[in-house]
Amino acid sequence: MSFPLRTSLLLALTALAGLVASAESIPNDFEQMFEERRNSVVAVEYFIQNDIDRTPMTAMGLVFDDNGTILMLDGSIPGWVPPERFKDFKIKLLGEDGDGWSATYLGQNYISTWHYLQVEEAARSEITPVSKFGSAEVKTGNFVWGIAVMGDSWNYTPYFLSARTSATKELPWLLGFSDRPIGSPGSAAFNAAGEFVGWMGPPTTDEKIIYMNGRKFNAAVQMIRESNAFMTAGVVNKYGPMIPDAPTGEQRPWLGVTGMQALDREVAEIMGLTDQGALSVSDVIQDSPAAKAGLQSRDIVIGINGEKLPKFSPDFITAQWFEKEILETKIGETVKLDVISGNDGKEIAVVIATQPMNLKEAEREYFDNLGLSARQFTLADALSKRELRADIDAAIVDFVKPNSPVQSAEIQPGDWIKEVDGQPVDTYAAAIAALESANGDATREELLLLVERNNETKVLRAKLK
Repeated sequence: MSFPLRTSLLLALTALAGLVASAESIPNDFEQMFEERRNSVVAVEYFIQNDIDRTPMTAMGLVFDDNGTILMLDGSIPGWVPPERFKDFKIKLLGEDGDGWSATYLGQNYISTWHYLQVEEAARSEITPVSKFGSAEVKTGNFVWGIAVMGDSWNYTPYFLSARTSATKELPWLLGFSDRPIGSPGSAAFNAAGEFVGWMGPPTTDEKIIYMNGRKFNAAVQMIRESNAFMTAGVVNKYGPMIPDAPTGEQRPWLGVTGMQALDREVAEIMGLTDQGALSVSDVIQDSPAAKAGLQSRDIVIGINGEKLPKFSPDFITAQWFEKEILETKIGETVKLDVISGNDGKEIAVVIATQPMNLKEAEREYFDNLGLSARQFTLADALSKRELRADIDAAIVDFVKPNSPVQSAEIQPGDWIKEVDGQPVDTYAAAIAALESANGDATREELLLLVERNNETKVLRAKLK
């Protein structure tokens, strides 16, 4: 028989572990406060339908509004997987032994990278949106507490953690950090008054020194189930309502540069840019908005729309902030960049366009007799192969079945298919047609592929019989 553990027992356990803050920080009616807020966090179960099997997945979700909207962190659902492969979403209350409720995948917001679900209407009276409790800012030293969650074998039993806010920092989102873990990734954080103050992010990494057999080792340690970093409530309230219109097909703003890096501090000092951010452009994609506007490799971007780039620490946050600014620009709008090109300073006007097809939108085809799948070539593939173009029409090996003849032939995911059985395949459609023909030939004894890998071509012969 399964039943949720009582909060009082969990408080006792965490107190013994030294995880409870001082008694005067915890309100007298805390147990009721905890019980009222635990249903603002739910367990999410689903499957990813792969080419040959199904992979079960679990994560925590934040109940955002009265419409049954559930927010999930970027890493809780693989962003490269086509949404049609997500199957059988279930929402479960923490600590309850039941089948849960069905949910629909709504998509991923390209600015925040958060995923969205909507649970069926029958569940909405059982869950509680965090908006019900109001929200507040946090400052260094504030008492904060959160809901941590045990694994599925414990029916996702919730338990209490608390700490003090040790810092807040823009990275480039405003994040809060506590001196100890206060919740599980994807869970919620509150203050002493029970107001929502943050959404727990992935666990941070601690540097530890481990001694083994008299030898000293430096180790990076992560608490997989617990985190001390959270997205502050203001950020969640701002971007949470940006629910995608559809799981795929949403147009994303695109500048057309890659590899932007913060300017080296010594170089910035020589150039008199120590009081602001500056980004060096690595590459510009051919025929992109940036290329059409005249932006070039090694140009230095120092301002956007008349404002200096802000200075962040660490420096690489500047590039993330700049990317967020571009993503928040509407397609068709003009962005004015202040640029240092060589020894000259100039302003460049870039008309933001639509980003090319991404990985999860690419078409895929699995060939069961061959034991591989192929998909459309994307801009990400082009960049990995040092091709600064977004217009390549080709096929990439997407999956190779373990212990299959094609794996024995050392065909690998990521191989760029150039020829099938000695015949050039210049488009994705041509590659798929050739592979379909090979897959449907029951008398075929081998498959011959010419592929490009790591800028080298290889002839690979798979014995099918």
